Amino acid sequence: QVLPVELTRLSFLEKLYIDNNKLSVLPPEVGDLKNLKVLTVDNNMLVSVPVELRQCVLLEELSLEHNKLVRPLLDFRSVPKLRVLRLFGNPLEFLPEILPLHNLRHLTLANIRIDALESLKSVTVEIETENYSYFIAARHKLSAFFSLVFRFSSCHHPLLASALAKIMEDRTNQVAISKEENAVRQLISMISSDNRHVVEQACLALSSLASDISSAMQLIKCDIMKPIEAVLKSFDDEELISVLQVVVTLTFVSDHVAQKMLRKDVLK
Repeated sequence: QVLPVELTRLSFLEKLYIDNNKLSVLPPEVGDLKNLKVLTVDNNMLVSVPVELRQCVLLEELSLEHNKLVRPLLDFRSVPKLRVLRLFGNPLEFLPEILPLHNLRHLTLANIRIDALESLKSVTVEIETENYSYFIAARHKLSAFFSLVFRFSSCHHPLLASALAKIMEDRTNQVAISKEENAVRQLISMISSDNRHVVEQACLALSSLASDISSAMQLIKCDIMKPIEAVLKSFDDEELISVLQVVVTLTFVSDHVAQKMLRKDVLK
């Protein structure tokens, strides 16, 4: 099935709902809908998204759940107003760059639903564990999610940083992420973010990891002290407090970890 091109001539259209239509493609003319704010194309058969969608610069909500998207070419730099992005239930191999989406507060991805308040002070994370065949073979219920958010720099987005801090409150999730060295290194890299919120959330997640001795040793192995030392030399009190929380947790988890961490140059 193909979306009738005639619909794209409704230049003043603001909301378009075309769920459950067995659509295999969206025409490039969808970019002509300059006033479009909401586009939902859930439960179809899309394998790609037209690059012309970036011309819909007023877009606030984009929902593409339960399609067949693997490597969608979505350029979010031109849609800064986007607040809702739903990609749940797609066999994605990579996540398009979402860092330009400063207003993003709702994201669904792999088998995860993330919803946050405007201030990002509160975030809810729902994990779906049933009825998705391409997740069954995964080593852990969050394997698909982790492979997407830690592949590039997506974890540096404030919404995902908040979600990761929330996810790391669960011990089984801590164990899962500690086995993925790249994921641990990406979490550590978030300490060096220019965004204070990302730093704070990263430190919460890392503190949760540091409370277990084996995970703490993995953090030391991945050189967590290097970015921590940089923050300790800064003049941002809130970031200092966040980083010191990680340091204290690491120090008290075991004497061995403390000895590895508290070198003379750190104590200075």
